[in-house]
Amino acid sequence: MIERAQSLVGRWVLVYRANEPKAGTKFDNVRMVVRLVDQGEGTLTNDVARQLLIGDAGGDHGRTQQAWREAGLPLQGLIAVADLDPVRRKVRGEHG
Repeated sequence: MIERAQSLVGRWVLVYRANEPKAGTKFDNVRMVVRLVDQGEGTLTNDVARQLLIGDAGGDHGRTQQAWREAGLPLQGLIAVADLDPVRRKVRGEHG
């Protein structure tokens, strides 16, 4: 898994993880990567872009939809990372 992760440096990657209990403790967990999905260099699928934005909005679907419409992002197809990044920053309340 480490070699796979190293080969994906510089690319957009979707990471699936699971919480596993630490050995010898009852209450502590460790996040374990269980799957890495290469999303490419500069575009994301519409579904992945929406999920990222929903996460950035703290799960607020209404705020996500409004930001999506205001940015004029397409309703289907691929979304350029360069087009999505400013919308993500806005939804997170970041400036710049």
